[in-house]
Amino acid sequence: MARQLFGTDGIRGVAGQYPLDAQTVFAFGRALGEWAAAHEPGAKVLIGMDTRESGPALAGLVTAGLEREGVPYEFAGVIPTPGVAWLTKTGPYAAGLMISASHNPYQDNGLKVFAHSGYKLPDADELTMEGRILALREENFDTPRAAIPASVAGSGYLGYLASMFPWRLDGWKIVVDCGNGAAYLYAGELLRSLGADVTALHCAPDGRNINQDCGSLHTGHLSAAVRAEGAQIGVAFDGDADRAMFCRASGEMIDGDHVMYVCAADAAERGELKGGDVVATVMSNLGLELALRRR
Repeated sequence: MARQLFGTDGIRGVAGQYPLDAQTVFAFGRALGEWAAAHEPGAKVLIGMDTRESGPALAGLVTAGLEREGVPYEFAGVIPTPGVAWLTKTGPYAAGLMISASHNPYQDNGLKVFAHSGYKLPDADELTMEGRILALREENFDTPRAAIPASVAGSGYLGYLASMFPWRLDGWKIVVDCGNGAAYLYAGELLRSLGADVTALHCAPDGRNINQDCGSLHTGHLSAAVRAEGAQIGVAFDGDADRAMFCRASGEMIDGDHVMYVCAADAAERGELKGGDVVATVMSNLGLELALRRR
């Protein structure tokens, strides 16, 4: 059956227009409530969002749908997508919802659902939920309520991220470009807590400037700031902070193949990668890229 709503990363579109119009998003909230109640009876749904101006209105529609189904929920406010995934997995939640359109312009938004596992829903579950949304949107919908104040602090997620660092960052100068997105409350605070001297760019979201000439899609500001500050490294995030681009002290951007190689090699060294297929593939890609650069 061909999909009408869910794409590769949830439901996306222009906020206020189908499939992110009020009636469809309310129906989505009801369908999400049905799914959550069937999989984890009595468990809550966690909701987070990035900094787009349409986020609170969409959250209000979703929570109205959850209330219609009698499913409790909690609101994490502005938080990176990986934060929603981690909190959903480690907390009392049947599902998590991230309201974001990632690197897209502010007019767009999206609805991405995570199961309690912390991973997005299986395709079969998305297809079932889509059928329910399309059926429920034909019914009357409630007047949306305003999004509730954040009731779940992101400090637990920050603590988890800090615990993943095997060393301190004292003496490091780091530039972060938060893209006026979800990273603006987290990236600088995390790195400073580890001892780094942080210069933070584009940390003043106004609902419309997310990803606008900044962040992981527009890295010129990051490169210039790294050179000007004499920083050892720079990092730029996209709107929901599930993607990062890195910059050398020279201002040169580090290609994604290099990042993959470093991560794979480190995992292999620690015995966390079984077999050499991934490392071999990444090294082949890296070798091909370097060969092309030398031409």
